[in-house]
Amino acid sequence: MKVFQKRLASVPYDIKWYVTHDTGEVFVLLASGSGNVKAGLANGIFICREQDKGGFDIVDVLQTDRNGSDDRPICNSLGFGIITDHNILCCGLGSNVRIYTIKSNTSSSKSPLLFDEIIEFQADFFEDKRDSSVKCIHVLLDGRILTAGEDGICRLWELHKTEDEKYNINLLMEFTGHTAPIMDISVHIEQELLCTASSDGYCTIWAVNTGQVVCTINHRIGSNTKAQCLGCSFSSDSEYLITMQSSGGNGVILIKWGFQNKNPDELDNIEASAIMTKVVGKKPARRFVLDDLGNYIAVGDSEGFVHMLRASDFKVLSVTRCHDFAITGLTFAPSVLATNPDMNTMLCSCSMDSTLSSFNVVNEMSTIATIIYTILAIVILFMAIYMSYSLISRGKI
Repeated sequence: MKVFQKRLASVPYDIKWYVTHDTGEVFVLLASGSGNVKAGLANGIFICREQDKGGFDIVDVLQTDRNGSDDRPICNSLGFGIITDHNILCCGLGSNVRIYTIKSNTSSSKSPLLFDEIIEFQADFFEDKRDSSVKCIHVLLDGRILTAGEDGICRLWELHKTEDEKYNINLLMEFTGHTAPIMDISVHIEQELLCTASSDGYCTIWAVNTGQVVCTINHRIGSNTKAQCLGCSFSSDSEYLITMQSSGGNGVILIKWGFQNKNPDELDNIEASAIMTKVVGKKPARRFVLDDLGNYIAVGDSEGFVHMLRASDFKVLSVTRCHDFAITGLTFAPSVLATNPDMNTMLCSCSMDSTLSSFNVVNEMSTIATIIYTILAIVILFMAIYMSYSLISRGKI
């Protein structure tokens, strides 16, 4: 399997696709940094564009460090959205979130995107600020912003523009209940439900608009009393939820959950039941991702391997070495790129080895399938020839 790789100047911690609405250009952005002034490495966001020959190249870097300041928090999470007709980028910088508006720069080939900072605010309040970190950011379709991180609280924010053309941020709601950091969040396609995955072993499903807990999933069952819930993702058809937990030993466990709502008119009585489980790999993992169409799951482990599974039955399709160290981020190309067969099935990953890797999922799998079918066809042809020869030699034809 052909894996393209690009070396970065610092360690990436999150990775997202971005498609411009005006020009349709496609980019991959990576949140990265060293977090150490003495290391001489800046914290910022790498902006990468796909090359014609495959893989990605760095076309620009958005520096997030303040000039003259020794406080240089690592840029470790990203989120995109639209607010009042503006495309926005939210990036987690330690305990803070900084928001930029994004525009295409048609006048310069060196800097294809223009970023304008509009506000920065504290979004995580862990008691030791040195460890405080915003790990997850999600922008809802209506422009409200969800953040979660080290303090174990998910928060809902509203950004609005003032009369003097400035921006204010208001805290609308806090989703409280976890006793350890929130590692991942996922929003139901109808935007009414939110799932938070925490290292306390629980995934909690909340009503976005009221903050009410509608379902709690305990992953610390049986002998696995120290299980951590590391990731969660609602399916694109809204039929199920996939979670990833530590196994207490080797590998991680993927679980598919089905839902039953005893009162369809209310979001206060949802029951979740496990309908499928799968132990993936033999090494710990921190990242998994479900593609937009709900066809594939990718799990990135601590030794740089990407495990590709079919979402319908958790069948392992491939295991690919993409990095030398632990994978820190994974992302499938968004379904909006479905008209481009070379992009809509691409997977990108980033790692502690300071690299960005990419490969085409379906095309590679289709190639393998084609080889298998060709071999089978040749075998069947030889069998048919042999049987015909046998019949002829017996005088039956």
